[in-house]
Amino acid sequence: MSGPAATVAQEPLDRFFLDLGRRDGDLDWQLGALLTFPGPPPAPAEVAAHLAGRVSGAPELTYRPAGAGRRAHWAADPDFDAARHVQVLDLPAGEGPLADRMLTALLDRPAAAGRPLWDVWLIRGERAFGLCYRAHHGFQDGLAAARTVEWFFGTRQRRPAAGPEGPPPAVPLGRRVAALRHVLPLPRRPARWSALAAPLSGRRAARTAEVALPRLYAIGRATGSGVTQVCLAAVAAMLRDGHPADFPAPADGLSAHLGLVGRRPAETFPRLGNHAAGAPVPLPCGEPSAARRLELLAAHTAFDQLAERARHGGALLGLPYRLARRGLVRALDPRFAPLAVSDVRTRGPLAFRGTAADAVHPLPVGSARARLFVAWTAYRGRLHVTFLGDAALPGLADLPARWHRALDALARAVR
Repeated sequence: MSGPAATVAQEPLDRFFLDLGRRDGDLDWQLGALLTFPGPPPAPAEVAAHLAGRVSGAPELTYRPAGAGRRAHWAADPDFDAARHVQVLDLPAGEGPLADRMLTALLDRPAAAGRPLWDVWLIRGERAFGLCYRAHHGFQDGLAAARTVEWFFGTRQRRPAAGPEGPPPAVPLGRRVAALRHVLPLPRRPARWSALAAPLSGRRAARTAEVALPRLYAIGRATGSGVTQVCLAAVAAMLRDGHPADFPAPADGLSAHLGLVGRRPAETFPRLGNHAAGAPVPLPCGEPSAARRLELLAAHTAFDQLAERARHGGALLGLPYRLARRGLVRALDPRFAPLAVSDVRTRGPLAFRGTAADAVHPLPVGSARARLFVAWTAYRGRLHVTFLGDAALPGLADLPARWHRALDALARAVR
């Protein structure tokens, strides 16, 4: 990419999430990552100067939404100023893990508007500080946001493979016709999860957990599973632990949206737009055996199965926008798929002013269209997990403890 003068047409997912932001409120559609650091916080001007130096190598971060409807596009902001993208939050004194307090405090802070749809929040605590990159989901998918965090704070600059790239492969007509079933009001079985009956408070809260990666690797080696599959098994177990009456039979469970990588290796604008893919994954919450739950999830998330489900999603996006939008809204209906899960791959090391970040905590999308969003990322030998949901979600505060109990049960099961 030679400079920020070009305009880029918005893809269907860009338009869709920007539309939902206008409908639901843009705060519902923010995602990113929180980096925590020891010691006194920097001045906001220091953060702005740092970002300005990095943005010059990623000019797509100067793009803002323009136009409307079929003419919606991204255009370079002629008044771009990195200082306008630095926000400051003084964290009130309180109890509980620092990351929980920082993430929760951010959830009701204003979203970027009238400029490129991202900010970096400087969160000042008593003896530590946080830097949280936050972007609109219409501006970036999870991978693009992770690559932006790496670009801003990575000690080794990794440039994504750049274009030129060819157009995406055309979706066959037969697959597009088959995608119409996602649009039609066909009968579906609602999720059986008592938490859906709890009234929403309109406030959101985050809880975090962490675990040493070697422990997950050991479970994976013993079962032929990957870290993502182990984490999905832990999610199923913690739901069973918190709501045993909802899953009385082994076949009972919930459907979760699993975020998948939809970006191609070489892109002209590698940090711009939403190219995510997704796949529904059945969580076997009713299965009483921890080992069997992991076995089932390994079968449900085999590469070829996930790729086929992602192709179905791509076919939906190949329909006219109004039809695609209807199908996407149905897919996000929490009555049928109340959970979202994501494995965010953030490559380190990450630092600011020569100080390495202690931890990287994912900031998942907080929309009520997913009553609970669980995201995890690996950093410095540990897996950091964020649970994000409405503050009134029953058992939200207990999820980290249930997560650890689930991993304990898996470790015992595979000995």
